[in-house]
Amino acid sequence: MNDADVNLPRNEDKSENPRVPPTFDREKFELVKIARLKRIESELGVSLEGIPTRYQNLHAKAILGESSLREAIKAKCYDCSAWDNVSENVGNCTVRRCPLWAYRPGGKG
Repeated sequence: MNDADVNLPRNEDKSENPRVPPTFDREKFELVKIARLKRIESELGVSLEGIPTRYQNLHAKAILGESSLREAIKAKCYDCSAWDNVSENVGNCTVRRCPLWAYRPGGKG
């Protein structure tokens, strides 16, 4: 069998990308994101309450194992700093017994 025998769908119009929706619906995106975070809370028994909205997705990805190692470390350091003034608190962390201390974001080990 050669390439001519295979009838693959072809995108004749090169201006359209089939993977990207023509319009981005921000409201729908936010609703899907909120539903995902609620599912995580219910399935894992982990509450995202108290975590600032801007850090909830980072924390959720780390819990689900969907984050990179660097993101997981960042989430743990932010959690340890109580999500407050994270760039200063994490970079100036004094908990040298922590196994992640040398790898903390913004830190100079």
